[in-house]
Order: sequence, then C-alpha cells, then structure tokens
Amino acid sequence: FAQTASEFDTLEELRADVTDRVNRMKKVEQGVQARDRVLEALLAKVELPLPEGIIKSELDARNHELDHQLEAVGMSKADFLAAEGQSEADFDADVEKRARDALKAQLVLDAIVEKEQLSVGEAELTQHIVRSAARYGMGPDQFAQQVVAAGQVPVLVSEVVRGKALALLIERAKVVDASGRPVDLEALREDGSGEPVDVPAGDPAADTADTAAAGDTAEGATGSAAVPAES
Repeated sequence: FAQTASEFDTLEELRADVTDRVNRMKKVEQGVQARDRVLEALLAKVELPLPEGIIKSELDARNHELDHQLEAVGMSKADFLAAEGQSEADFDADVEKRARDALKAQLVLDAIVEKEQLSVGEAELTQHIVRSAARYGMGPDQFAQQVVAAGQVPVLVSEVVRGKALALLIERAKVVDASGRPVDLEALREDGSGEPVDVPAGDPAADTADTAAAGDTAEGATGSAAVPAES
C-alpha cells in the first residue's frame, strides 16, 4: 500500500511522514494564532478614531467584492445569509467591525514601520509574490505581471513590511498557551529539521479582520498574548 499510495517503501515510513506533516501543521497553526492574539492584544490597548469616510469606502469595497463573489457562484445575498444563519443586520454589523479592525491594524502597524524604519528587500518581496501566486493558483511570473499591470506593487510592499512590523511585536510579546505555559515562538519557526516553518504570508491587518477583537489579554486556542506597554 505504501509503495502504491506514496513515494515510501514501507508503511512505517509513510506513517512517520504523516506524523511529521501533522506536527508541522500544528506548529504553523499555533504560530498563526499566536500572531493573531498578539495583534488583537495590541489593538485593544490603542484608542484610534477612524474617519467615517474611510470606513464607508472600506465597507463599500467589501460589499462590492461579496456581491461579485456571490454572482460568480450564482447565489443571492439572501441565500448566502440563510446558509450562514445570520440576519442581514448582524452580517452588516460583523462586516463593519472587521473593516474597522483591519483599518486600525493597518494604521498601527504602519506607525510601527515608521518608528522602527522597517523596509522590504527584493528577496522578501519575491517570496511574498511566490506565496501569493500559489494562493491564487497562478504562476509567480503571471501573478507578478498582473500586479505590475494593475499598479498594485505598493500594496504588496505594504503587506510585507506590515508583516515585519507584526513579527517585531511578536518578538517583544509574552505568549502563553491555554495552560499558561510560555510558548517558544522560536521553536515554532523550526520543524525539527532546521527548516523554517512556512507560515502563510499575507497582510496581517487583513487577516486580523477575520479574528475576534479581545480585551487587554487576548484569549485564543493557543492561549493568550500579553503585549508589553513599551511595544
């Protein structure tokens, strides 16, 4: 079976590979959740009024994108809400909260970028393009050409540099698991063989829009993240 279903010769080798892959996935998941909890904890400490005009533009863009996606699959918004088990009022309130959280995260991370004078190297941008292309099921060259043609290179640069700002925050934060034990974030970057764990890239500010805002200490599946005041 192992020889037929995989590149391994024995079931023991196949089982060991599956176990290794599961462990890697768990490490990636814990690292992603730690990242989200750190950002949530920071945002909970920051009072940042957002111009309503910017909020409206962001909501319009999100609703337009949703309409486009629903149209592509032949589904009405009413059908979508029914499938999600949400009323239109609750859905709209949730979208607005996510939009506010995302914009707030962008502004906070941009401030950290400026304070720490972070920048993006060509290799870092290339790596981000490769990962983004994979998520869209495209080749890196094709994706890069479309990004350049649409004038979206600055957007990608912002995504990468905000990710670096968030990584800096994580280094300065104390992260514990659900049992209150410290999480070794350096260990999460290793898969046991010395190779970096490939945490999905993307705009952390946008990712935060998909997570619930928390209090001074952000609780999650991996536990909590307490962000020092000086961060």
